[in-house]
Amino acid sequence: TAADEPASLLRDDSQGETFPAVSGLEAGHDMENIIKTSALPHDLTPRVTSLDTDEGKLSRDDAPIKRRSLETGEEAGVEKCPERGIKELKMIIDGLDRSNEVIVRHLHEYEKSQAELTIGEKIELINELVKYQDHHAKIL
Repeated sequence: TAADEPASLLRDDSQGETFPAVSGLEAGHDMENIIKTSALPHDLTPRVTSLDTDEGKLSRDDAPIKRRSLETGEEAGVEKCPERGIKELKMIIDGLDRSNEVIVRHLHEYEKSQAELTIGEKIELINELVKYQDHHAKIL
């Protein structure tokens, strides 16, 4: 029933705000974490070394496993993405085609209105033609 529904889509009055306010300290701390974590892949080097401490080389034993699992996941994603991507691209292209049709129509109307003379301009041209014809008749 309507009585069971919350008064607002963004906020349920019975439970308080859905999106509580964040203090400046928390927001600043979150921003620092975002900056640090966004820099992690580029700035940090791998810290896990081989168990064989004499070599001092980084262990890459798990890399092929990760690569295989990523490739499998990517292949599964590849099958789904093109269909969705193709549909989205078709929708975008159709929208652009409709927009282009509207633009062409308005441009044609604009050019047509620019080519048409106003009534005052037509009257002025007619008067000049009449004067020219009168002058031409006097000469002949």
